Amino acid sequence: LSLASQVLEALRDRNGLDTSKVDDVILGCVSPVGEQGADIAALQAEVAAGRNPKDAKVALAKEITTRFHSAAAADAAEQDFINRSKGGVPDDIAEITLPLGEGGAAVGIGALLKMANLAASSGEGNRLIDGGGVRIDSNVVSDKGLKLGAGVYVLQVGKRKFAKVTLR
Repeated sequence: LSLASQVLEALRDRNGLDTSKVDDVILGCVSPVGEQGADIAALQAEVAAGRNPKDAKVALAKEITTRFHSAAAADAAEQDFINRSKGGVPDDIAEITLPLGEGGAAVGIGALLKMANLAASSGEGNRLIDGGGVRIDSNVVSDKGLKLGAGVYVLQVGKRKFAKVTLR
């Protein structure tokens, strides 16, 4: 308790806090979670000694996910992370069916990105293409004049926006 009082006095002094307006101070409302939670300092030391920080983050994420969901959910989330980090497509993406142009004409990629709500406008879609941020079926799109006919395509914008689009 004496350690807490020193911290509270320092906060009061630094911030000019009027303590007459403070009703309660709750201490100790956070508890370590699982094996890793109790020993964050050990994880920090491991990272300082050369452990990959990503591995420490993954271990903590799995532990928290297991605690609040299940071990199966934690494993599935880890596999999804690994898949995405290697450029893979998530299992659960939006599926959209869109019409072809008038008379069954192919649809331009910029317009398609807008129609699929992956870009705010065709112009933004074209800028994303210029930046190398658009993929169709895992292949980078570089041609802003690309037109797509009837078929099923997995569109990706950036690292996190996906849609499975069926053009009919």
